[in-house]
Amino acid sequence: ETPIVKDKGKGILIEAPKPMKKKDQVEIDAEYAKKLQEELDKEHEESYKNIDWNAALDHVQSKEPQKLSEEAQEANDLKKILEIVQDDDDDVFVEATPLAQ
Repeated sequence: ETPIVKDKGKGILIEAPKPMKKKDQVEIDAEYAKKLQEELDKEHEESYKNIDWNAALDHVQSKEPQKLSEEAQEANDLKKILEIVQDDDDDVFVEATPLAQ
């Protein structure tokens, strides 16, 4: 806001603009917040409408069987690699002394 200039005859008196009252500022802030929230809600609704939910659901559901089949394939691969070894009772034991008591 620009300062107000009044001619008093003797000279020019420049009055500083009065600061807003706290109540007025709170009301302006509340109006701005409400307007901003409405804009955000509108954008959210528009983006929600633009999502093709059927395609998204199909995409997610198609991933589930693929993931399960990958896990099954990995399990089969591990079973092929796994060998059963007979226990010959030749285990090695190490005695360790704990450092802290």
